[in-house]
Order: sequence, then structure tokens, then C-alpha cells
Amino acid sequence: MSSLLADRPALFRDLPAKLGRADAFRRRPDSSGGRKLTLQQKLDSVWEGLRADGAAECPACGGPMRLEDRRSARCGGCGSHLS
Repeated sequence: MSSLLADRPALFRDLPAKLGRADAFRRRPDSSGGRKLTLQQKLDSVWEGLRADGAAECPACGGPMRLEDRRSARCGGCGSHLS
């Protein structure tokens, strides 16, 4: 087994075998009609969710982001901060 696979947490070690190597690390589909979102589009969508619901998915880890005040938000998963 390569050291790259051995160093990953056990949860992900079998992922390539389960999904097939080509699909193992494919990104989630987005809602942009098959096009990849730009960083600006992704951040805009996070802010839209935060303003509408007070919560959104973190663009870094996918964890829950919550508004801290009107102009900043923090991820409960990785601690990322948007302002």
C-alpha cells in the first residue's frame, strides 16, 4: 500500500476501492449547470445563505457556518472565518 493511502484516516482508506479509483476523489456536483464555481461565486453563495438563514455550508470543509455578527461568520467544523 502506498504511504499516501496508509497515512489517511481509516475512514478514507477503503474509499478508492469502494467507489472505483476514478470516482474516489471526484468533487461534489454543484448547482452551476456542470461548470465549476469561481471562488467569488462560491463565497457569494455562502453569504447569501448566511444572510437568508443565518447558516450556510463552509466553503473550506463543508461544516456548518454561523453568523457571528452582521459582517462575519465562523465555521463550527474547521474554525474558518469569513468577514
